[in-house]
Amino acid sequence: MLQRYAQLKEDPIHIIVFNVQRVKRRAERATGLENGKCYEIRCGDCEEMTKDLADGSAEDEDDFAKGRAAVSKMNTTPVDAGAGQPRVERRPLTMRLIAVLGSALFLVIAPGTILGLGPWWITGWRFESPAWEALPLRVAGAVLILAGVPIVLESFARFALQGLGTPAPVAPPRQLVVTGVYRHVRNPIYVALTSIIVGQALLFGTVDLFWYAAIWVFVFIVAVFVHEEPELRATFGAEYETYCANVPRWLPRLRAWRG
Repeated sequence: MLQRYAQLKEDPIHIIVFNVQRVKRRAERATGLENGKCYEIRCGDCEEMTKDLADGSAEDEDDFAKGRAAVSKMNTTPVDAGAGQPRVERRPLTMRLIAVLGSALFLVIAPGTILGLGPWWITGWRFESPAWEALPLRVAGAVLILAGVPIVLESFARFALQGLGTPAPVAPPRQLVVTGVYRHVRNPIYVALTSIIVGQALLFGTVDLFWYAAIWVFVFIVAVFVHEEPELRATFGAEYETYCANVPRWLPRLRAWRG
């Protein structure tokens, strides 16, 4: 958090205002506390500057200077997040248990639908015999499936046990996960899901599954560029930038990153 404040002090006030809420969210996640103590930014001057910027009244350099001065007084203060509610502290074991249950539920809902329900609806899991199909291609498909399944499971487990969160956007990890298969590629779940769908297309000999895979690849790309990477940069800052500089987004590196 102190590093984040140092970064904020160097930014123009209009950037600071838009980042305040993200800093507060990150602080809340880091404490692991809900309906009780959390860390909230206390800065009345900065809140006043937010209103000035919203209505367009902050226009001259003096206004921005006051905003920068307000940021220099930022501190974190334990406060009651839920007035009138009992304080409930989450211990690491409880947080990890909740993360495991949440990840397991999301695993059934998301990959279960993408890899199970979707292909079954398209193919009925029946083997076709197109002109291009051959035994080596079916074997290659089985290999892609067998390679992808453990990657999905291991990635979900790391989100829960190390990141103390889930791959779901509504419950993201509290810690940046850069171990295991994440040392080779930044988006192993998406890569593995694509591998499994393509593997099913080859195994069952169904062209429609290739189109199905292409649709999901487009969805994955949009999710990464529009939501996930901007949110990770805002939450983890320089730590995530270093990770991005060393680990590729889609094509796995052969040697694991040791950062």
